[in-house]
Amino acid sequence: MSEEKIYIGTLIGSVFGNTTTIVNNHYGHEETKNTHADNVDIENAEILNDEATLPPDRRPSWEEAIPEYLRTGKLEVAWKELRQAGILEEDYRLVNGGSKAEAHFLVTCFCRQKKNNSWKPFEVFWGFTDLIHGEGAFSKEQEDIISEIFRNL
Repeated sequence: MSEEKIYIGTLIGSVFGNTTTIVNNHYGHEETKNTHADNVDIENAEILNDEATLPPDRRPSWEEAIPEYLRTGKLEVAWKELRQAGILEEDYRLVNGGSKAEAHFLVTCFCRQKKNNSWKPFEVFWGFTDLIHGEGAFSKEQEDIISEIFRNL
């Protein structure tokens, strides 16, 4: 039997039907497969909380996680300026992991630019769940820097 990893949020939802599992294929690479919940070997599965809570070394790269329309044009400038300002690391991750409040504020700024609510790619990339409810306090100085970057786009 192959080793399976199941996202717990998917598992809970699977009571009603299909579930998503990650399976190591015969080449040693992970594949995603959809299967009916009755066919999942839960006893031998590694249960994961959510894509967004994957350890940093398992999270997708910027290019893999963030859709092109959120990385190009004016937003490409914003990503680069956020790096130059010390808000983001070289790989576009939040400096020192950041805070949920900081990530929430950044995603709000990005979504306003594109007039959509694409929260999930940022959650997966930065490792936070439920970012839409991540309001809170973080450095006023950083908030001002971020606001200025997006105001100037």
